[in-house]
Amino acid sequence: MTIQKTLLTAINKLRQASITSATLDAEILLSHVLKRSKEYLLSYPEKKISANLSRTYKSLILRRQRGLPTAYLTNNKEFYGLNFFVNQHVLIPRPATETIVEEAIKEVRQLQLADKAKKIIIADVGTGSGCIAVTLAKYLKNVRLYAIDISSSALTVAKKNAQSHKVSSKISFVAGNLLTAIKITKKNPAIDLIVANLPYLTKYELSAVRYEPKLALLGGKMGLEYIDQLIAQVPRVLADDGVILLEVSPTQVTVVEHVAKQHFPDKNISFIKDLSGQERVVKIK
Repeated sequence: MTIQKTLLTAINKLRQASITSATLDAEILLSHVLKRSKEYLLSYPEKKISANLSRTYKSLILRRQRGLPTAYLTNNKEFYGLNFFVNQHVLIPRPATETIVEEAIKEVRQLQLADKAKKIIIADVGTGSGCIAVTLAKYLKNVRLYAIDISSSALTVAKKNAQSHKVSSKISFVAGNLLTAIKITKKNPAIDLIVANLPYLTKYELSAVRYEPKLALLGGKMGLEYIDQLIAQVPRVLADDGVILLEVSPTQVTVVEHVAKQHFPDKNISFIKDLSGQERVVKIK
């Protein structure tokens, strides 16, 4: 069967399964199987696909019909212009999370303007795939990062991504619950920037999630359990002029602001909107 006919068949099957991104998913999965770009698929629609590759593709389409995310089928997700390995041990990076990366880059560059010689210390709490830590390590100079996660399986994925993007030397991978494993000493100075995309879904919201790890999504009864714990731990490790960036649900910003003010009455608290215009990041500065 040709590329064009194979794609049309797959798109129809995905649409029948109510997959809203049917065309895009069909193209991504065929590109993955053929190890060719989507541009290649469009340029050579009459190119025939071998029987073996066709069977592999049909298997992937069947799994996508059943609801398995495309990123898990290809073990790949693009984030902030970089490709990341993902599997079912980690959350699939979302475009909304790029907001926290953009703001983190701005904050680090401001700190570096104030003291060009200083190495900026960053902690990515709940690193998961490592998409935030690795991206910051890739795009920023003179930084040192902690990538922290309670899941050893997630840290394995994060380390793989750091190696892939050649930034392993800039990142210390730490197994632990939030900031409890971080010890501030003369050799380990206070942290200048804390970024965190912690679990913030409620049990009700989690009921709609089928394949992604619940550990990376469930934030307790009200969705704020880990965010509350983190904010309480921050004063022990944060530098006096340090900054905190927290990704939260747009419905939670007011509550998070209230909690933050209790621990940081003298700091400025503001909100940053994501690409869809929703308040997504709480900045404590």
